[in-house]
Amino acid sequence: MPEEHSTKIARQPFTFGGVARFARAPIGRLLFTALLFGVVCGAVISWFATTCIAPVVDEAVDKLPTTGLIKRGVLNWPEPNGRLLAANAFTSLEVRIGEMNQDSAPVDFAFEFGTNSVVLRSLLGIHEFRYSARYTVEVNRPALRPAWGAWRAPILFGLIPGAALALLLSWSVLATVYAIPVLTLGKLLARDLTFWRTWKMCVAAQLPGSLIITFGLALYSTGQIAVVFVFVMFVGHFVSTLLYLLLSPMFLPRAERTAGGENPFESEPAKKPRKKNPFGAK
Repeated sequence: MPEEHSTKIARQPFTFGGVARFARAPIGRLLFTALLFGVVCGAVISWFATTCIAPVVDEAVDKLPTTGLIKRGVLNWPEPNGRLLAANAFTSLEVRIGEMNQDSAPVDFAFEFGTNSVVLRSLLGIHEFRYSARYTVEVNRPALRPAWGAWRAPILFGLIPGAALALLLSWSVLATVYAIPVLTLGKLLARDLTFWRTWKMCVAAQLPGSLIITFGLALYSTGQIAVVFVFVMFVGHFVSTLLYLLLSPMFLPRAERTAGGENPFESEPAKKPRKKNPFGAK
């Protein structure tokens, strides 16, 4: 019976029974397992940034002019026209001043720095982010080359713990949302569940799906799949989570019925006649 598997130690979240075991597992075991998955995801994100994004930034910084800055929300570009700074198959960095440039690149994510804002063009559409008028930012080679050189390694390495902690937070928030309908389902199935146990199981149910999107990002970074398939796999990882949320409660033990009161419809037993006390008064 599925209920028998819930008594075992929670070791992995790849099976429905394995996810169900985390409902009764110590919170430390769950957090360690989730952190392990988060580190794997963070390592792939860091590798993607190192191999696909950082080289473009390196080239763009080397091609910046010797003067230039963003001041009071306006880009002060020393050249009369913008130009493409760097690009690869994934992303591009270019400056657009005045008329549209001729040297644009067809990439998945294009960052275009204009006079008052930076525009991101991707499969998800066009998003514009205006420069802040509160800060002055140097955008020239003498200022950015040493700064990027000093922070390049810490930023790329910091993506590993940063992504892991961000995933832990998102899994915790989503588990709180998922717990209410899953707890209702568990009660309908007469399973031994509380909100706390349901929350832990919902966290574990999200871990296998995280590997789907992680695998998709790894394939995308090597050029094996297009970016559209990464979005498809992102949606697919929610489908995986839904299956675990729906089926894992079936592998939990049934709730024990508490002893109730006497049956009001049960007839009272016939009272035995009390024996007469031979020493009593007549």
